[in-house]
Amino acid sequence: KAWRPLNSLARHRLLRAPPPLRAARGVMADDSVISAATADCPKQLLIVEQIGRGSYGAVFKALYDGSQIVAAKAVPLDAASDSTGLSGDLQNEVALMRECDSPFIVRLLQCLKKQRTLWICMELCDGGSVVDVLRRTRSPLREDEVAAVASAVVRGLHYLHTERKILHRDIKAGNVLLTTAGGGGVKLCD
Repeated sequence: KAWRPLNSLARHRLLRAPPPLRAARGVMADDSVISAATADCPKQLLIVEQIGRGSYGAVFKALYDGSQIVAAKAVPLDAASDSTGLSGDLQNEVALMRECDSPFIVRLLQCLKKQRTLWICMELCDGGSVVDVLRRTRSPLREDEVAAVASAVVRGLHYLHTERKILHRDIKAGNVLLTTAGGGGVKLCD
């Protein structure tokens, strides 16, 4: 029996379209952000819209190689980084993401570098984060929703700990993403 944590939830409350970004949430939603990003964007990516801000930079919905919709994190590279242009922490995160292969972890698809920006292309989780759901619904998760989210988070952590020997040190609702792919699912990121 396939495990589908969000079968009933995916069609209803949790996975409705997220609201547009607002400056009050710490994310600029105007065209100047997209214009600035596209100026340093590799030709393989076409930026569609900004969907959030991650630990290292802005996150965009983008079209990769003209055919695949992805989440593309634009990470500014600093002068203190090594010859590859990546800081040690960022090199470690990318290396760890490349090794992960679990239905409970957001997949890394490709890394692209142009000038002083690294573009980390990941699978797009179109339902947003659990924080987005809480803001959108203005109510706590129901018991069955908490059970589905908690189960997937524990499965993701189990995979990271047992298979990859990785300790995820930033578990929070903003790093738990929801997707409608495959009937709905919950995935860890960052």
